[in-house]
Amino acid sequence: MYLYNIRKENTKIHLASILLLTVIMYMLYFLKVDLKYYFALFVVLIYILLLPSKLMSPLNIVFAYYFLFYVLPPLFANRYKELNESIEIINKAYLLCFTTYATIMATLDVSLLCFKTSCHSKEKCLPIKLDKLDKILLFMCFFMALGIYIKRTGGLGLWLSNPNDAFFSRRGSGLYYMIYSNALMILLFFGGKGKTKVWYIGLLLLSYIFIGSRSTTLIMVMMIFSYELMNMRLFEKNTFFFLLGVVGIVTIGLYIREKEVMQNFSQIVSTSLNYFDTFENLIISLRDFEPSFGKTFFLPINWILMRIGAYVCVPYHDMSIWLTTIYYPESWINGGTTQWPIETDLYLSFYYYIGLSLVIVYFVIIAYLYSRAQKGGIWHLIYINEAMYILSHLRGGIFIYWYFWLIPIYMWLIIRYGKGSSSNKSMYIPEGIERQA
Repeated sequence: MYLYNIRKENTKIHLASILLLTVIMYMLYFLKVDLKYYFALFVVLIYILLLPSKLMSPLNIVFAYYFLFYVLPPLFANRYKELNESIEIINKAYLLCFTTYATIMATLDVSLLCFKTSCHSKEKCLPIKLDKLDKILLFMCFFMALGIYIKRTGGLGLWLSNPNDAFFSRRGSGLYYMIYSNALMILLFFGGKGKTKVWYIGLLLLSYIFIGSRSTTLIMVMMIFSYELMNMRLFEKNTFFFLLGVVGIVTIGLYIREKEVMQNFSQIVSTSLNYFDTFENLIISLRDFEPSFGKTFFLPINWILMRIGAYVCVPYHDMSIWLTTIYYPESWINGGTTQWPIETDLYLSFYYYIGLSLVIVYFVIIAYLYSRAQKGGIWHLIYINEAMYILSHLRGGIFIYWYFWLIPIYMWLIIRYGKGSSSNKSMYIPEGIERQA
């Protein structure tokens, strides 16, 4: 109770500080001051103020996103040096980004306190075993779906000779990609423990070329090392090596797609920073659209409606796809999609500010999942998956179509492997770790 009261008082200080920085940002905006450097400073200050000790805290993920996408690129990327937009539009983009960031960080800080989730918790997370029948079914789904997916995207020869073209020719194969990638995710989570870990690392290496997406690849790696990650402190050597691996995965993924323009170190750095175009896309949406209601939020429903020839607003099931076809048609023709931020979704569907209530609800749920994951079990898988999807929401919108299948998967996993299930009775506990109450 004593520690809780201290955290409660700290949270009050945090909220007051975040509110003060937000007020200052709005004052500077109305005074027409260039917000670029103030935005960078205030983003870092809020993070330092709330600094968690565990690597997988959602506070770290949100900060990493805003730092990598909105602080570094506008300061150093070539694409932003050549940006020809008015300071008024750029400042408005910074203001909306900071408002979202401040709202999220304040929500997480309060929610983690309410759920009594200590960012400095020393609890050990416990992994669980996969039922044999479920394992057989998952392997069947994985190999069958992967085989069909490879065949429908040009065959094994194309994947081995030009994986970039094969990945971008995947239209019409989404169902098989969904089946094999989710089956692989579950298998890696359960199998990446103890003596079987090396075999599942091998399975991931064999599957790597067919995953295509860097974010999905990262999720798969995290599933294998989920137990270690959930117990990893922010400042320790293992964290350094993990983050180094993340940078490696992103760089390799970029090189596979952009190797023609990544021939030396300077080109690698400039190309990597130019990849972060989300802030530019926000500026474009603020320049060309008026704030409105309902233009993008309900588009994921089209994932179902378009199968019967109907749709809401426009015939696309994703905001980023729709806006890519307008502003980057050549990218869409080649199978690529540019990412548009959550601020654009809120701006086009809820006049921005009304939509902040949905942002708050979403991050309360994230804090709850994180609190459940502290004790281990199947909540590990759910939280780690959702933790990485935070980035997809921040580079998309609150409502995303893939929850039509993710929620049923989560429900099945909770029923089969949640607290009180028969499968949860046989838990693999690493040597030296006592079972938690």
